[in-house]
Amino acid sequence: MNEKTYRVLEYNKIIEKLKAEAASEMTQKIISELRPLVDVCLIEERLAETSEAVSVIVHKGTLPLGSFYDIENSLYLAHKGAP
Repeated sequence: MNEKTYRVLEYNKIIEKLKAEAASEMTQKIISELRPLVDVCLIEERLAETSEAVSVIVHKGTLPLGSFYDIENSLYLAHKGAP
């Protein structure tokens, strides 16, 4: 997609609203890098996953996720081989 399409769709507003719901800076960074999918097969796969998740929430209730902590530094140290 080109920049004009993003502007017409107000994509930045969507991303900003999603980032406001993020629990950590690491998640906000990932959200900032999101781009719409263009592969029809991949879109259908993601829609099926979303439908399945909604079905689970409707039948079982919301997931007890609790609080999230920013683990980016820990991941960096683990990648470097820190104990």
